[in-house]
Amino acid sequence: MPVFRHRPGLLSRGPKPSFGRKSPEEAWLRQQFADYYSRRAFWADLAVTHNIKVFTTWFKYDATHCAIADALQSTGGVTAIYQRAYEAHPSTEVTIGADIVFGFSQNLAEVERLSNSRIRYHVTTGYLGDHRFELVRSSAQSVRDRLRQHGAKRIIAYLDENSYKDPRWAPGNNVIQEDYGFLLEKVLSEPWLGLVLKPKVPRTIRERLGPVAPLLERAEATGRCYLYEGHSSDSYQGWHPPAEAALAADITIHGNLSSGTAGMEAALAGVPTLLLDRERWTVSPLYRLGVGRVVFTDWKELWETCLRHWCAPDGVLGFGDWSPMLDELDPFRDGRAAERMGTYIQCLIEGFQAGLDRETVMADAADRYCAKWGRDKIIEVDGWLNPEQTAA
Repeated sequence: MPVFRHRPGLLSRGPKPSFGRKSPEEAWLRQQFADYYSRRAFWADLAVTHNIKVFTTWFKYDATHCAIADALQSTGGVTAIYQRAYEAHPSTEVTIGADIVFGFSQNLAEVERLSNSRIRYHVTTGYLGDHRFELVRSSAQSVRDRLRQHGAKRIIAYLDENSYKDPRWAPGNNVIQEDYGFLLEKVLSEPWLGLVLKPKVPRTIRERLGPVAPLLERAEATGRCYLYEGHSSDSYQGWHPPAEAALAADITIHGNLSSGTAGMEAALAGVPTLLLDRERWTVSPLYRLGVGRVVFTDWKELWETCLRHWCAPDGVLGFGDWSPMLDELDPFRDGRAAERMGTYIQCLIEGFQAGLDRETVMADAADRYCAKWGRDKIIEVDGWLNPEQTAA
């Protein structure tokens, strides 16, 4: 590909704001202005040079996407952001300024409004990873068959959310060692139990397990423990989606409630899913699924409930059942979320190819989407307005 070389000009500098007096705060604010306009000028130059009309990304966790959206708007294009993770709480860290956002459900639009986001078209698509469920079903069944051939009668899948050496800012390695240690000990003591492990970051899991790593090797030697380790040398996360591990099991346990995406995917794949909340993240809406049925705060209670569920003729009522909240998470649940987003983007591109202006292109794409999927699936979000002023 040809190398793009941006030559900064006067527009890259932006205006020089006056804050009245010199101070460390003023210096910081001036730097923010300078950074913003520098990024905006770069992306505007790139868009004009290569006739870019549609920019799509998932990364919204800093201010860069705002500068890109501003640049694309100034050159007649549009910026679209798609949701990648389950989000339930408003925060400046998830604030969006963009033309289009593809979200799992209408509920995200309210989270965005409370986060002061400004979005012309919030498009509900459903969970964008749901097309993978059928693609991984056969490989998941192969893992399941392998564990059963070695005597597993009940199979648990465990999804972790990574850990860190320094426990001050996030769960430390000691936490994950306790989690894995509990389950691995059960595999070694219960000859009927199978275990599927799907770490978020597989390339470091054995190192992070530290003194628990020998337990993992012993459990693997039984033939009733399978670890998904596939990853590339430079990848952060592994190749295998959470649904693949979940579909190989009878029950899935997600080990962190404050980051619920993996657990949500397992539930959307149709597998009874439990949430282990050792950090007591009680503000989560997922607590509405029921403490002692879906949400647990310690391993002892979770394990004893599993045993009661397996032993009782009708099981434990509501055990691992997410059905009361599934409409809030994904109103479609049909495996076509990525198709909906892709078709929407295709409509945008075709509109620009036809020579239409950006406002007409966005309006036409929205009308076509609403005609097929429902007028309630597109919402305008303006965090500066009251809910009554938000137009549907």
